[in-house]
Amino acid sequence: MHPNSLPPTDRDEAPEAPASERAVRPHNEAIRARLQAYRAETRISNQDLATKLGVSATVVSHYLHADGMRYTGHVDKVEAKIESFFASMAMRETAAAEVEATIETEIGDDVMAAINRAIKTESVIIVSGPAGCG
Repeated sequence: MHPNSLPPTDRDEAPEAPASERAVRPHNEAIRARLQAYRAETRISNQDLATKLGVSATVVSHYLHADGMRYTGHVDKVEAKIESFFASMAMRETAAAEVEATIETEIGDDVMAAINRAIKTESVIIVSGPAGCG
């Protein structure tokens, strides 16, 4: 079988179609607006945003195009990646808030002291204790 006759892959970018066949696929305007707002707020480049989303900079550019979305590829897959990106950000923010809400304990201080000693001496430690002590 000739390589060009292989079925399309499951990539996010569709093969270039003839101009007469190109059509913008339906998209979720709320997702697109949220991504535009994130990009404007963070001043992140298309390349850096694309890396975070796991798509190419071209996909980001076409998806966020100022004259309206021009992306003709797998919109549903791109939007799933965008939603996953924002969900991951929310999880990280929640985890950070939970870390700030931790209560310091004497055992926790002892564990951190042991970890710091291991770092300074470049050694490995094992911390153990009865269930529920930490």
